[in-house]
Amino acid sequence: MPWSFIPIYPPPKPTTLRVHVPDPSANLFQRIIRNPTNPNRPMRERSCAEMLCVVLLNCPQLRTAIFEQLAELCGWQGLPLSELHYDIETEQAVGGKRDDLRIVGYENEDQTGAPVLLWTIEIKVQAGIHDSSHESYGEEDQPQAEVAVSVTQLENYDRWLETQAVAADRKAGIVLSIPSHAHQVDDLIQAGKLQPRWHCLRWSDLGRWIEDQLAAETLPPHEKVFAEHLLGFLLKFLQDPSEMNDHRIDIEDLALIRAYAQQGKACASRIHSLVSPLLQVFADSKIAFEKVAHQKALFRPSVRSVVWGYLVANGKRKPVPELCLWAGVHRDRARVWIEVSPNSPISSQVRSAIAERIGPLQARDPDWAIPAPEESAWRVVHISKPLAWLLMEEDQAGALAEFVRVAVEDLKQAGVVDALQLIGATDA
Repeated sequence: MPWSFIPIYPPPKPTTLRVHVPDPSANLFQRIIRNPTNPNRPMRERSCAEMLCVVLLNCPQLRTAIFEQLAELCGWQGLPLSELHYDIETEQAVGGKRDDLRIVGYENEDQTGAPVLLWTIEIKVQAGIHDSSHESYGEEDQPQAEVAVSVTQLENYDRWLETQAVAADRKAGIVLSIPSHAHQVDDLIQAGKLQPRWHCLRWSDLGRWIEDQLAAETLPPHEKVFAEHLLGFLLKFLQDPSEMNDHRIDIEDLALIRAYAQQGKACASRIHSLVSPLLQVFADSKIAFEKVAHQKALFRPSVRSVVWGYLVANGKRKPVPELCLWAGVHRDRARVWIEVSPNSPISSQVRSAIAERIGPLQARDPDWAIPAPEESAWRVVHISKPLAWLLMEEDQAGALAEFVRVAVEDLKQAGVVDALQLIGATDA
């Protein structure tokens, strides 16, 4: 059958089968954060910092086990980690900067006196160690001076750590990342730019610590749930790529290879032929597109065969779509949508214009919707339906073209196209 092969991209297989992790579709962190390695998703480091923070706050036994490993990494011995009272928070001020995650341990619940320990954790998902303006700090944590010179962000945090009064000088910085940044951190230490209190940790290492606790079967039930979901999320999205090469293939991998070899090219050809008439739908719409093209990326990460057109002149910004109308096959759905680059100077105006006109759009078809920010950083409005509907159609290409034609007409009649093109013309 023409529709018998829909591409499925399985997640990396876990490095272990010792413990249970939830199905990705049911993973609570994946449902909230989605894919933090997707470059189109902003705030990915912040989201992962909040994820780790909430687990540490709600899972005291797992927290103690993780802190024991961190203390060992820092060379701290004999600390009563399970008895300390912790202040664990994200986005705390470091002078004019903010650290991703801060952990401060106190002997007393009222957190009086000098802390017993202090960790500032720099969380990395896709980004590397970036530069920022140089700051120096006084005893009140306020920047005494900001110098117009570029230094790594860790150097500012290190200067701030130097001013913190902590018992036995137990204060350290941790860089938590997908691949280790150990070489870069070591170079900074050797160059005298960082004190040797900085350490590197991979998400994969954190995952192994969590796995060990699950395998021991000693976690309370509610902590076990948090641990399983966190481990599942780490295994799918945050493993060191160098470790993914060691996964054993299984029967699903072989089935996928065979299916692609037997049907892949023919399937792609059928889908592209189904979508190509949409070029004429765009031409007949009388919308003044700057350019119209057919993107054929069915067996790539975007999994789509779509026709798209610039709604405003793109100028020097090619080939990045600034403001576009898209229509065609996206994964296993027929979809029509408008997207704008999240970095575009007109992004906020476009989103406001859509919000003002979503009512008239939904009056024409209630399936029109504004995607949630975590679903897409680019799409601002869309309508879709499962491709399975086409299986019942005699003229599949005609049915898809009619779906797109009606959707495009909705956008015109609701005033969306005119409003967005006016915004683009004003910006130009």
